[in-house]
Amino acid sequence: MILLQHRFVLALSTVFALIAATPAAADFAGGRQAEAEGDFKTAIKLYRQSADEGDARSLTNLGVLYAKGRGVSRNYEKAIALYRQAAQQGQSTAQYNISLAYRRGRGVERDDSLAAKWFEKSASKRHTSAQYNLALLHWSGLGVGKDTSRAFKLFREAADRGHAGAQYYVGLAYRGGIGVKPNLTMATQWFRLAAKKRHVRAFYRLGRTREPGRGANVDLVESLKWYMLAARHAKLKKGTSSRKLDSLATRRIETLVDQLPEEKIQEAQQAAEAWIRAQRSSRT
Repeated sequence: MILLQHRFVLALSTVFALIAATPAAADFAGGRQAEAEGDFKTAIKLYRQSADEGDARSLTNLGVLYAKGRGVSRNYEKAIALYRQAAQQGQSTAQYNISLAYRRGRGVERDDSLAAKWFEKSASKRHTSAQYNLALLHWSGLGVGKDTSRAFKLFREAADRGHAGAQYYVGLAYRGGIGVKPNLTMATQWFRLAAKKRHVRAFYRLGRTREPGRGANVDLVESLKWYMLAARHAKLKKGTSSRKLDSLATRRIETLVDQLPEEKIQEAQQAAEAWIRAQRSSRT
């Protein structure tokens, strides 16, 4: 009899816990739906209701809306305060967002050491972008001691989970023997994986690997193909780095066009178009 009563109490406690959790979960789900539909005022309202009950996901998403100024006036300080509440519960995205704030100096004074600390917390929970950004700090020695071996391991973890930037840096590490033994074959494989995700610098690096003196079999048509793809994708992106890469790729294209006969140039163009078609087909 006592055992049955104990089981009944446990079952009742579970039911009450589920009922108590339901409103916050429903508000969070509703907030995400409203945000996806561009109804930021409703999203703010629902996230606030859930956040008031301590829901870490809602605290984080509410912070993002404050940081972006969607549905509310932009307020980085308020965003940080919300992220911190969520981070105290171990929410990895909130920890990552705090890292970015310290890295960029938004809502807090810029501090690469504190950025690294928060990236570390988030990366320990296998947050892919945190792993990648922490790797960048170890790669360059910003905010932490320079440690290319640790950087490579972090890049590799993020790359294995499909992060294009990390895949590019794994290729770069193998290409230059940075934090790992040099291996041109592995470098090319990782550059190709990053290129499939339209990582512009990966296209450029693939072009470079097939030019003379780069350690791979020379193939100027193949090289030209990759430079054409690099220039094409760079033009689709915004920012100084993309414009710079477009300029670099364009100069290499001009150089190779001067060296190759017309039929080889057309062959490279056709190969580039075929690559694009194959990628589109694989995504459908």
